[in-house]
Amino acid sequence: MGRGGGHPRAGPRRAHLGPALQLPEPELLVLDRYEGHPWAYRRKRLFVTQDDGRQRRAHVYVLPAEATAAPAPGYLQVLRGAYGRLGFDLGTLAAAAAGGAR
Repeated sequence: MGRGGGHPRAGPRRAHLGPALQLPEPELLVLDRYEGHPWAYRRKRLFVTQDDGRQRRAHVYVLPAEATAAPAPGYLQVLRGAYGRLGFDLGTLAAAAAGGAR
């Protein structure tokens, strides 16, 4: 958990994917540390659907269900600001933040 609370959480079958990267194993291990694997997130190899509809296997960092908590108000405000600047759907953020409270 970061910033005094949890993280917004998308449903198990729907999530926002960041950029797809091809990394050699040593760099993947560095990314693991950055993403908090295995203590905060778990890295799993899952099928994902790209924007063009094609499916591929990818490493995905997943927040374990037992680690969910609502994000701290300050952190949620930071996310709202970033979503607004980037033109992302605030409804998606609200749904993910509500899902974190499970």
